[in-house]
Amino acid sequence: MSLRRTLTLHAAASALLIAPAAAQIGQQGDLDRQSTATGRRADPASRTSISSWSLALAANYSDNFQRLPDGTYERRFTVNDQFIAFRPVPITGPDGETGLSLVPISDTAELSPPSKAFTTATFSGFSALYRPNLTGIVQGSFRVGHYFDGDSAAEEFAPDINFALPDALEEVFGEQQFAPTVGAPSTLRQTFIDPNLSGFGRVDVLGPELFVEAGGFLTEQFAGGVGNLQAQVPGQNLNEVLLGGVFVSPASLIRFDRGQAVELRYRYSAVRPIERDGDFDPVTDGGFFNQRALFFADSADHTGRVAYTTGQLFGATSFQVAGEVRQFEEEATLTIGKRTFEALGLEVTATRAVSAKLAFDARIGYDDAEITRGANLTALAANPDRGPVDQDDLSAVSYGFGVTYLPSQRTEFSFDIGRRFQQLQASLRFATQMTPHLRFRANLNRRVSSGLQDLQDERFNIGSRSFQFAEQLAEQNERFSDRQVRALTRNGFAEPANNAAGVGIQNVTNASAALTGNYGRTNWSVNAGAFFPDQLDDEDTPAVFGNQFERYQAGVRISRQVNRRLSLSGSARATFLRPDTGADQTALAQEIGGFIFDRDVDEQLYGVSASYTLNRGIAVLLSYQHLRRDVEDAPEVSSLFGGTPFEFEENQFRIGAQFNF
Repeated sequence: MSLRRTLTLHAAASALLIAPAAAQIGQQGDLDRQSTATGRRADPASRTSISSWSLALAANYSDNFQRLPDGTYERRFTVNDQFIAFRPVPITGPDGETGLSLVPISDTAELSPPSKAFTTATFSGFSALYRPNLTGIVQGSFRVGHYFDGDSAAEEFAPDINFALPDALEEVFGEQQFAPTVGAPSTLRQTFIDPNLSGFGRVDVLGPELFVEAGGFLTEQFAGGVGNLQAQVPGQNLNEVLLGGVFVSPASLIRFDRGQAVELRYRYSAVRPIERDGDFDPVTDGGFFNQRALFFADSADHTGRVAYTTGQLFGATSFQVAGEVRQFEEEATLTIGKRTFEALGLEVTATRAVSAKLAFDARIGYDDAEITRGANLTALAANPDRGPVDQDDLSAVSYGFGVTYLPSQRTEFSFDIGRRFQQLQASLRFATQMTPHLRFRANLNRRVSSGLQDLQDERFNIGSRSFQFAEQLAEQNERFSDRQVRALTRNGFAEPANNAAGVGIQNVTNASAALTGNYGRTNWSVNAGAFFPDQLDDEDTPAVFGNQFERYQAGVRISRQVNRRLSLSGSARATFLRPDTGADQTALAQEIGGFIFDRDVDEQLYGVSASYTLNRGIAVLLSYQHLRRDVEDAPEVSSLFGGTPFEFEENQFRIGAQFNF
């Protein structure tokens, strides 16, 4: 592979791996930046499509396939398979009044987590199409697996928890039918599907004067709110939610003399959880009961935008006048009330190009905006006087300032700061190619997040960046071989996005940095990131379930092409969670059977893999990974009935073959 080809591939891979999603409410120019138009058309002699897909068939073994603790479990008991057995216990309130509290009848059982063997078939890759009036990309993975036996965790535990029952059961309930349970899932999807697909396209109906962009995604996310190390791991059947989304955006960009332009755009985006009925038993499955109903609901977003840009009409200074209307709605769940966000805004932006390398911009505007929250069980528990509906007027003058500096083709810097909807918004981006073999990139972004719509925007941004690099490859004078394209894929071109989905509308701050390099046949990367949520509403409203924790992440990966056939790789990732949780949430979680992470949680994932190419299209794969969770002040007795997180460890082995085509 030539040096120019190698640099193009590695530049593409590094940008795709570390560029952040920019999903946010009300950032100036957001819709304009999301256009796939580049103003370029591929030369007829160059490639107008690029594609790489593979099928991996593997046999897998996990010694803890549902990530459960090893040791002492809390054991409870059902009465006639209808409800958990309780007994009344006298209590005295803070005002001296006495009463009764119902406390579960329980004892303990010593258990080891069950293991499973299973097979998987994973179809993954991407296809990008570039035609004069049609562009598009499809990328991701689709995994189908099957366990060799269909016993659930509850069935695996059954022989070890069926021992003598406590005397308190007959004392309270008399002669009834009792059955012990430790709250482990009682059902197992023996054949499972793990999708992570996304795609988008653009059709030029009348060129830039009238075009339509559309796309969508289908992904499975971990619903327990503990970061992304556990997302998209084959065979996991615990607290997952299948999410799907679509968007469509007709638009018009009319250009006039001297760079003047008028933009008209409408965008509709919908994201919804796809239910799997019958996965959980509300009586015996403890804290794993219907996480989808607790956290996730349908989300819809309508946005319209009209903008006029003066271009070069006033020399080096250009002005843009933009109006935007937005209506966002997220349906209610068991723990989160229905939320709506409505805004009508007008903004004027002035941009001054000092030179070809340096530009400044300033903006000012006004937004008439309001956020409405329906009945929220968490908020009502903390303050019953709030009422079933809560409204906040976010109307205010908006303003901001930004600078863009491009000192060379290898370095770029941009910074923007301002206020909108009475909230601080800021972004910083720095990227440089330090040497031909070493690249660094850092990003900082504070924004108003739009809940599940972030997933839609994240997939769109990943697809858009992927397509831009596919287009660059298609326009090269020298064609890339299929093997070189697959190398790009392995370096992250079709890497699935694993960020956990959030809920509601809130402030979030993201920071990330990555250093990537290559030396000969060795590629490596080091990255780190942080996520900070912050409520939009006032301080007496407790945080909702979901992303209400600070998250810190770090990772390192190294791969080595030992020879033409053998390649080795190793990786390590860690997530550190620092929850922002109130006592009212913990009590509510225990009451409704959900998990709430009320203490520090650390997760580590280590892995090694090897690939041996038999011929051009077939390779043998071997891999091992170790996942563990450490919990601050972990209790000696693990309870699967909600409330306190637990520790676990898992080892997973895989052997298989990959077919490239």
